[in-house]
Amino acid sequence: MKNRNNFIKLITVILLASFVIILLASCGSDNDGNSNNNNNADKADSANQNQNQNDGNDLQDVEEENSNEPNDASDFDYTMSIDGVTLTAYKGTRKNVIIPSVIDGSPVIGIAGFMSNRVLTSVIIPDGVTIIGSSAFSGCTSLTSVTIPDSVTKIDRWVFQDCTSLTSITIPESVTVIETEAFKGCTSLTSVVIPNGVTDISAVFSRCTSLTSVTIPDGMTTIGEMAFYMCTSLTDVTIPDSVTKIWGSTFSGCTSLSNETRQKIWSINPDATF
Repeated sequence: MKNRNNFIKLITVILLASFVIILLASCGSDNDGNSNNNNNADKADSANQNQNQNDGNDLQDVEEENSNEPNDASDFDYTMSIDGVTLTAYKGTRKNVIIPSVIDGSPVIGIAGFMSNRVLTSVIIPDGVTIIGSSAFSGCTSLTSVTIPDSVTKIDRWVFQDCTSLTSITIPESVTVIETEAFKGCTSLTSVVIPNGVTDISAVFSRCTSLTSVTIPDGMTTIGEMAFYMCTSLTDVTIPDSVTKIWGSTFSGCTSLSNETRQKIWSINPDATF
């Protein structure tokens, strides 16, 4: 009888232990399920946030591509004078900028303040602007297109310095002054035609390593110091008879110049180096 009671007790203990193990396993499974559900929910929320952000970026790009309207005046800092408005800083986010011709009822006459904007890809300058100011677009490494109106008469120093994505530019005939190093380091610029009204240049196109051809206008008298320094791809330069002075360093480092061009340069300055 005693053995029978002991056996019953043993069976009871085993059953209770089994019940506890099953209960604990069930709780763990529920927790794992809840954890997985929470993780899945977090992943879904993150995916939705990323999608919303991408949708917002796509919408901004579409709006910008479809926008032919000038930027709002609030995108700029500017100063006003009796003659008009000069832009001093760009605060907007658009990559393709259309500068307004009028701000606060006054004409926009001067441009500056885009320096080192690495997002900017294109700029349309309005008719009425007469001066593109010092360093206006210097370091705008994504800039590929600039529209300059016939009203511009002066491109100041360093205006397009290190605009490394700029492959071509049309300088209007209205321009009579291109200051030193205006296009220095435009390493993608391949060709340029200098307007007829420009009479001298100095270091304007130095280190334009992709520049292959240049047309010097009839009427230019001086091609100044380091004007085409280290333009290593430059092969052809059209030099008119009006040019009477070329500095020794004007074409220094232009190792690809044709023999005909070298002879023309040497006829003006026998000490010129290449």
